[in-house]
Amino acid sequence: MSSGNAARVSGTRVRRISITCALLLLGFFALSGCTSTVRPPLDVGADSVSVWLVRDARHRGLILPSADGHLLEFGYGEYAWYAEMRDAWYRAFPAALWPTTGTLGVRRLGATRGHQLATELSGALLDELVVARVDAESLRQRLLDRFAAGGDPLWNGVYGFDFVRDQAGYWCLFNCNDAVADWLVALGCRVSWVPIRLDLEVVRPES
Repeated sequence: MSSGNAARVSGTRVRRISITCALLLLGFFALSGCTSTVRPPLDVGADSVSVWLVRDARHRGLILPSADGHLLEFGYGEYAWYAEMRDAWYRAFPAALWPTTGTLGVRRLGATRGHQLATELSGALLDELVVARVDAESLRQRLLDRFAAGGDPLWNGVYGFDFVRDQAGYWCLFNCNDAVADWLVALGCRVSWVPIRLDLEVVRPES
C-alpha cells in the first residue's frame, strides 16, 4: 500500500473513531440529562408583572415586558447554528461536546398582552410566571446591556431574532435551558439542579 493510500485509510479510521466517540458521548449526555423543575417565587410584593417561559421544538426562551408596553423574547444558543443557520447534522457534535461561540437573541413581539401570545406563538408552550416588577425590569435591562455589548446584530428572518455573539460559550453543560434557568433564578424562581439540562418544567405550589 502506498503512503498516500495508507494516510487516507488512517484518516478514515480516525474520523470513524471520532464520530463513534462523539455518538457515545452524546448518548451519555442524553441519559445523564433530565428536566429541571421551576418553582415561581412565592412572595412578589404588591407590584408584580407576568413573564413567560417559552418552550418549542427549537429552543427555550423568556418573554419579558418592555419599557414601552410591548413584549420582548430573549433566547440563547450557539451562534453558528442559530444566527448563521449553519445547522447541518454533523455540527451538532462540536456544538454539544465542547464550548463554542454562544449567541444572545432578542425579538420584539407584536403581542402587548399575555392572551395574544398564544396566537402569535402558536407552536410554543407558554408558562406564565408572576414575578416582582423590579426583578423583571432589572433582568430586562441587564440582558439588553449584554446584547448591546455583543457588537453589530445579525438579523435572522427565519427565527425573527436579532442575534449577537455572547460571552458565554455554548455546549452541553451550558445550553439554552441553562441560560433561561439563570434568568429565572434572577426573577426569584427556584430551579432544580441537574447534571445536564434538557428541559425546564414549571411546578405550581399545591393549593
